[in-house]
Amino acid sequence: MLLSPVWLIAFGLPDWRLCLLLMLPMLADGFAQRLTPYQSGNLRRLVTGMLFGFALIGLLAVSTVYVAQLGYRIGQHLRK
Repeated sequence: MLLSPVWLIAFGLPDWRLCLLLMLPMLADGFAQRLTPYQSGNLRRLVTGMLFGFALIGLLAVSTVYVAQLGYRIGQHLRK
């Protein structure tokens, strides 16, 4: 999660579909642990957590930019 701002500055906003895709491993691991006696190890939790954190920051950034642009467009129409 600490690298997410660096990635955003260097490469721009990620695609929202990529963010959702990066969230799937943690969700799958969590549901597998919930529904079966399976327990994941620390390394798997670290990797899936990092992917999920990166994706969450990406979705937050994408949604913030979208809402700001939407508000700007609505404001432009109010001026007319």
